[in-house]
Amino acid sequence: MKFLVVLFLSILTSTTALGEEGELYTLFKGVNSLKILFSQRTKLPVAGDEVSLYEGVIYYKRPLKFRWEYTKGAKVLIVSNGELVKSSIEGECQIAEIADQPVFALIELIDNPEKFKEDFRVKELKKNKSWEVVRITPNHKDAFFKEIIFIIKDKKLKKVITVEEDGTKGEYQIEEIKKNVPLDDDLFQVTPCN
Repeated sequence: MKFLVVLFLSILTSTTALGEEGELYTLFKGVNSLKILFSQRTKLPVAGDEVSLYEGVIYYKRPLKFRWEYTKGAKVLIVSNGELVKSSIEGECQIAEIADQPVFALIELIDNPEKFKEDFRVKELKKNKSWEVVRITPNHKDAFFKEIIFIIKDKKLKKVITVEEDGTKGEYQIEEIKKNVPLDDDLFQVTPCN
Protein backbone atom coordinates (compact mmCIF):
# COMPACT_ATOMS: atom_id res chain seq x y z
CA MET A 1 0.00 0.00 0.00
CA LYS A 2 3.02 2.26 0.51
CA PHE A 3 3.44 2.83 -3.23
CA LEU A 4 -0.12 4.23 -3.51
CA VAL A 5 0.38 6.63 -0.63
CA VAL A 6 3.61 7.77 -2.26
CA LEU A 7 1.65 9.07 -5.20
CA PHE A 8 0.16 11.81 -3.09
CA LEU A 9 2.74 12.68 -0.51
CA SER A 10 6.11 14.33 -0.44
CA ILE A 11 7.72 15.79 2.63
CA LEU A 12 8.53 19.42 1.94
CA THR A 13 10.78 21.92 3.73
CA SER A 14 12.81 24.95 2.70
CA THR A 15 16.22 26.37 1.83
CA THR A 16 17.13 26.93 -1.83
CA ALA A 17 14.80 28.57 -4.36
CA LEU A 18 13.70 27.12 -7.69
CA GLY A 19 14.81 29.54 -10.37
CA GLU A 20 12.45 31.07 -12.88
CA GLU A 21 14.71 30.18 -15.79
CA GLY A 22 12.45 27.43 -17.13
CA GLU A 23 8.85 26.71 -18.03
CA LEU A 24 8.07 24.81 -14.83
CA TYR A 25 7.52 27.91 -12.72
CA THR A 26 5.21 29.60 -15.25
CA LEU A 27 3.38 26.47 -16.41
CA PHE A 28 0.30 27.05 -14.23
CA LYS A 29 0.52 30.81 -13.73
CA GLY A 30 -2.95 32.37 -13.52
CA VAL A 31 -4.69 29.01 -13.08
CA ASN A 32 -7.63 28.93 -10.67
CA SER A 33 -8.87 25.42 -11.49
CA LEU A 34 -7.74 22.33 -13.38
CA LYS A 35 -8.88 18.97 -14.58
CA ILE A 36 -6.03 16.56 -15.30
CA LEU A 37 -6.47 13.10 -16.82
CA PHE A 38 -3.49 10.83 -16.25
CA SER A 39 -2.25 7.30 -16.58
CA GLN A 40 0.35 5.95 -14.23
CA ARG A 41 2.93 3.22 -14.18
CA THR A 42 4.58 2.25 -10.89
CA LYS A 43 7.74 0.15 -10.80
CA LEU A 44 8.71 -1.48 -7.51
CA PRO A 45 12.36 -2.47 -7.03
CA VAL A 46 11.50 -6.02 -5.94
CA ALA A 47 11.48 -9.41 -7.63
CA GLY A 48 11.71 -8.42 -11.26
CA ASP A 49 10.56 -4.80 -10.97
CA GLU A 50 6.82 -5.34 -10.58
CA VAL A 51 4.86 -2.86 -12.71
CA SER A 52 1.36 -1.68 -11.87
CA LEU A 53 -0.83 0.35 -14.24
CA TYR A 54 -3.45 2.91 -13.20
CA GLU A 55 -5.62 5.66 -14.63
CA GLY A 56 -7.18 8.59 -12.86
CA VAL A 57 -8.28 12.19 -12.70
CA ILE A 58 -7.20 15.16 -10.61
CA TYR A 59 -9.50 18.12 -10.01
CA TYR A 60 -7.98 21.22 -8.48
CA LYS A 61 -9.52 24.52 -7.35
CA ARG A 62 -7.73 27.38 -5.65
CA PRO A 63 -7.03 27.53 -2.71
CA LEU A 64 -5.78 23.99 -2.04
CA LYS A 65 -8.98 22.13 -2.91
CA PHE A 66 -8.30 18.96 -4.85
CA ARG A 67 -9.75 15.59 -5.67
CA TRP A 68 -7.38 12.86 -6.84
CA GLU A 69 -9.15 9.67 -7.79
CA TYR A 70 -8.26 6.52 -9.60
CA THR A 71 -10.69 5.29 -12.22
CA LYS A 72 -8.76 2.12 -13.09
CA GLY A 73 -6.31 -0.12 -11.25
CA ALA A 74 -6.92 0.91 -7.63
CA LYS A 75 -9.60 2.05 -5.19
CA VAL A 76 -8.05 5.36 -4.18
CA LEU A 77 -9.61 8.76 -3.48
CA ILE A 78 -7.87 11.73 -1.89
CA VAL A 79 -10.08 14.81 -1.34
CA SER A 80 -9.22 18.19 0.19
CA ASN A 81 -11.69 20.99 0.88
CA GLY A 82 -8.78 23.34 1.59
CA GLU A 83 -8.89 22.69 5.35
CA LEU A 84 -9.27 18.92 5.70
CA VAL A 85 -7.97 16.07 3.57
CA LYS A 86 -9.62 12.65 3.38
CA SER A 87 -7.61 9.67 2.15
CA SER A 88 -9.54 6.57 1.18
CA ILE A 89 -7.13 3.91 -0.04
CA GLU A 90 -8.32 0.34 -0.70
CA GLY A 91 -10.94 0.59 2.07
CA GLU A 92 -8.72 2.34 4.63
CA CYS A 93 -9.96 5.85 5.47
CA GLN A 94 -8.33 8.76 7.29
CA ILE A 95 -9.18 12.45 7.74
CA ALA A 96 -6.62 15.06 8.82
CA GLU A 97 -6.07 18.78 8.67
CA ILE A 98 -4.44 19.77 5.40
CA ALA A 99 -1.83 21.83 7.29
CA ASP A 100 -0.62 18.61 8.97
CA GLN A 101 -0.28 16.65 5.74
CA PRO A 102 2.43 16.82 3.09
CA VAL A 103 0.98 17.61 -0.35
CA PHE A 104 2.03 16.06 -3.65
CA ALA A 105 4.52 18.40 -5.35
CA LEU A 106 2.35 19.00 -8.44
CA ILE A 107 -0.50 20.32 -6.24
CA GLU A 108 1.92 22.56 -4.36
CA LEU A 109 3.39 23.86 -7.64
CA ILE A 110 -0.07 24.84 -8.86
CA ASP A 111 -1.39 26.23 -5.57
CA ASN A 112 1.63 28.09 -4.25
CA PRO A 113 4.55 28.45 -6.70
CA GLU A 114 6.52 30.62 -4.24
CA LYS A 115 6.41 27.94 -1.52
CA PHE A 116 7.26 25.32 -4.14
CA LYS A 117 10.35 27.34 -5.07
CA GLU A 118 11.39 27.39 -1.41
CA ASP A 119 10.82 23.65 -0.91
CA PHE A 120 12.69 22.35 -3.96
CA ARG A 121 15.86 23.05 -5.86
CA VAL A 122 16.59 22.37 -9.49
CA LYS A 123 19.15 19.61 -9.71
CA GLU A 124 19.18 19.55 -13.50
CA LEU A 125 17.53 21.55 -16.27
CA LYS A 126 17.73 20.47 -19.91
CA LYS A 127 16.10 22.46 -22.71
CA ASN A 128 15.82 22.58 -26.44
CA LYS A 129 13.32 24.32 -28.74
CA SER A 130 10.32 22.14 -27.85
CA TRP A 131 11.32 20.06 -24.80
CA GLU A 132 12.29 20.86 -21.25
CA VAL A 133 13.25 18.35 -18.56
CA VAL A 134 13.44 19.64 -14.99
CA ARG A 135 14.79 17.35 -12.29
CA ILE A 136 14.13 18.69 -8.81
CA THR A 137 15.11 17.47 -5.37
CA PRO A 138 13.53 18.40 -2.04
CA ASN A 139 15.62 20.44 0.36
CA HIS A 140 14.78 18.18 3.30
CA LYS A 141 16.87 15.02 3.76
CA ASP A 142 13.89 13.05 5.16
CA ALA A 143 11.68 13.74 2.14
CA PHE A 144 9.40 11.04 0.73
CA PHE A 145 10.82 11.39 -2.79
CA LYS A 146 14.49 11.72 -3.55
CA GLU A 147 13.69 13.36 -6.87
CA ILE A 148 10.84 14.45 -9.11
CA ILE A 149 11.22 14.94 -12.86
CA PHE A 150 8.88 17.14 -14.90
CA ILE A 151 8.85 16.70 -18.68
CA ILE A 152 7.38 19.60 -20.63
CA LYS A 153 6.82 19.66 -24.38
CA ASP A 154 5.64 22.70 -26.31
CA LYS A 155 4.90 24.49 -23.00
CA LYS A 156 2.62 21.66 -21.81
CA LEU A 157 3.28 19.24 -18.95
CA LYS A 158 3.54 15.76 -20.47
CA LYS A 159 4.95 13.57 -17.70
CA VAL A 160 5.87 13.61 -14.01
CA ILE A 161 8.27 10.97 -12.67
CA THR A 162 8.74 10.40 -8.94
CA VAL A 163 11.62 8.42 -7.45
CA GLU A 164 11.66 7.23 -3.84
CA GLU A 165 14.70 6.45 -1.71
CA ASP A 166 14.07 2.70 -2.12
CA GLY A 167 14.02 3.02 -5.92
CA THR A 168 10.23 2.86 -6.39
CA LYS A 169 9.46 4.85 -9.51
CA GLY A 170 6.10 6.35 -10.47
CA GLU A 171 5.55 7.66 -14.00
CA TYR A 172 2.49 9.84 -14.54
CA GLN A 173 1.65 10.36 -18.20
CA ILE A 174 -0.50 13.50 -18.49
CA GLU A 175 -3.21 12.64 -21.00
CA GLU A 176 -5.07 15.96 -20.86
CA ILE A 177 -5.05 19.20 -18.87
CA LYS A 178 -7.95 21.64 -18.92
CA LYS A 179 -7.24 24.96 -17.22
CA ASN A 180 -9.73 27.29 -15.51
CA VAL A 181 -12.67 24.93 -15.91
CA PRO A 182 -15.83 25.46 -13.82
CA LEU A 183 -15.76 23.00 -10.90
CA ASP A 184 -18.57 22.55 -8.38
CA ASP A 185 -17.52 22.70 -4.72
CA ASP A 186 -19.38 19.40 -4.19
CA LEU A 187 -16.36 17.66 -5.77
CA PHE A 188 -14.29 18.71 -2.76
CA GLN A 189 -16.60 17.67 0.07
CA VAL A 190 -14.87 15.79 2.88
CA THR A 191 -17.46 13.31 4.17
CA PRO A 192 -16.92 11.29 7.37
CA CYS A 193 -15.19 7.92 7.13
CA ASN A 194 -17.53 4.93 7.48
